[in-house]
Amino acid sequence: MPKKKTEETTPQTLEELIREINKKHGDNTIGFINQMPTLNIDRLSSGSLWLDYSLGGGWPLTRIVELFGAFSSGKTLISLKTIVEAQKKGYQCCFVDCENTFDPRFAEKIGVDTDKLLITQSSLGEPTIDMVCSLLQAGVKVIVVDSVAALVPSSEVSNPMEQQTIGLHARLMSKALRKMTALNQGSLVIFINQQRENVGGFSPYGPSLTTTGGRALGFYSSVRVEVKRGEDIEEQKQKIGQVIKFKVQKNKTSTPFKSGYIKYLYGRYDFDGTDEAISLGLILKIIQQRGAYYDFEGRNFKGRADLDASLRTDATLYNSLKEQILTYENTQEEPAEEKPAIAELREVEEKDPVAKKGKK
Repeated sequence: MPKKKTEETTPQTLEELIREINKKHGDNTIGFINQMPTLNIDRLSSGSLWLDYSLGGGWPLTRIVELFGAFSSGKTLISLKTIVEAQKKGYQCCFVDCENTFDPRFAEKIGVDTDKLLITQSSLGEPTIDMVCSLLQAGVKVIVVDSVAALVPSSEVSNPMEQQTIGLHARLMSKALRKMTALNQGSLVIFINQQRENVGGFSPYGPSLTTTGGRALGFYSSVRVEVKRGEDIEEQKQKIGQVIKFKVQKNKTSTPFKSGYIKYLYGRYDFDGTDEAISLGLILKIIQQRGAYYDFEGRNFKGRADLDASLRTDATLYNSLKEQILTYENTQEEPAEEKPAIAELREVEEKDPVAKKGKK
């Protein structure tokens, strides 16, 4: 008995297959890289020039990031400064205050428009996560969760203290991050996290530290920044500020493991961006130093104090230096070897950020 001929189907071209998949599952589900707008990384300033440079231009949007460190190290301050920069661009922001420590008066002093800032003080884990997911769907641009350690699973609240809940917090975060990653279509989610000592993790080199909430956040975060409290800034035996040291422990959008410092001045309620610009300019050789003299943009400055004063009064000069710093890596064709003098200067800048270095 002769076999029946099967109907021959015309093979699909790749372009037809892409159109069919996008029609079935939604626009930009699949495509070539240069045709996928969802792969473009838009960035948002952190409020610190040195941190922006270390991140590759600022925080990447459409990503989850983690800020972790010891108490009173500057994590919440950096997050609030990020909100200030976002509000300058007209973005809607939300602060999830799980620790119930948000001070609106302090936030206003550092530049946050509290009238336009969404805030919630929910601490229950599941309702808070659902709320964040709804905000992501609504298009809220910046969401700060302060902090992971304060997110309490609902069953932990309802059960007595004697009942052990091992791994409950980690399972909550793992499920939450899966949902947030799927729903995030252009927002920046900053998780502030605390550190703990590992049980039985003794080391001759110091205590072994870990972050709360399990390991899921470390995997889902595109950027992880460790923050440490540095030296106090003193003037006439009065503390007028503090140094915030940071290190980018993970960065999937730029070069990782960059470190630096931020000077926060109490009286100004602001970061000392001019000092950061000068230090970075010297390290990247954008500013040339000849003994006590500094050369930049064809101008000669006698001492660091003279350069500092000129940058503070001349916005055009400062913006030129800032632009050259943020675009430095894009303009370098080949990584040049660092000269010994520059390496020594970098070491001085990072180890002793409070030193006068030519200031009055």
